[in-house]
Amino acid sequence: MDYVNQKTIVDKILTVDEIKERKWTFNYLSSLTNYVHTAASLGLIRNTSFCNQCGKFRTLYKASKRIDGFLWRCSSCRSSLSIRKDSFIEKSHLTIKKILIIIFYWSLELPQTVIRKEIDDADTHTVVEWSNFIREICEEDLANHPIMLGGIDEETNQPKEVEIDDLYFFESKYNRGRVKNGVWIFGAVERGSNLCNVTRIDSRDRDTLFRIINSWILPGTRILSDGWAAYHGLDQFDIKKMRKGEKTTFNTHMIEFMWRKREKGEVFPRIIKCIREQYVFL
Repeated sequence: MDYVNQKTIVDKILTVDEIKERKWTFNYLSSLTNYVHTAASLGLIRNTSFCNQCGKFRTLYKASKRIDGFLWRCSSCRSSLSIRKDSFIEKSHLTIKKILIIIFYWSLELPQTVIRKEIDDADTHTVVEWSNFIREICEEDLANHPIMLGGIDEETNQPKEVEIDDLYFFESKYNRGRVKNGVWIFGAVERGSNLCNVTRIDSRDRDTLFRIINSWILPGTRILSDGWAAYHGLDQFDIKKMRKGEKTTFNTHMIEFMWRKREKGEVFPRIIKCIREQYVFL
């Protein structure tokens, strides 16, 4: 184990604005030579480690047997700590490089088969589990920062318009045969901004829909119905015909759809920001 003589991994953690300014491409990501430094600069792993027992900062050591090649170690009590401790990748068996590639490719909405090829991982469950985990990050972000639609336009002092409608998604084995086990969803889209909310509903009665509308839409809104799904692309939702067994992940796909609509293309820096907000190092 070699002493690195550093109390921090990087000199500076990037702000969210600085992350947005970077030109994130696969070539750029592939050109990086130290992914531990990259993860620390993005705020995804702890940049320092404090030993409460000794009241001192631990020092970075090289550790060839660790997956990332480093660990934190206290020079006084000799206690050690993983550089992944309390981070969102603490329990992952993947290298930091592969994790960053998965997140970046997910942000581009590339197929999971492509992601598996890029990280050279034959395990089909790996990318599926990571995709589900990222959607959980999106779900938590939407819970912390709910999307409220409509209200009064501050510039024109006129009501904003929100379209509402319901839509039926069905499961058909191998996309043929008798339709069965479908689900109804109810959605609302704000005209002009494309902000939207979508939820699965078990009942289409007036009380259920009005309760949802009141929780999503601000007072003063002009509410419209009919045609919102096709106009705003939800009818192209890739699980319009659910594949067998996919119903269990239907809600998380809707959450991802809403979250992406809100982010308007700035997906990679935004998901990094969400991870930073939800995994705070103690």
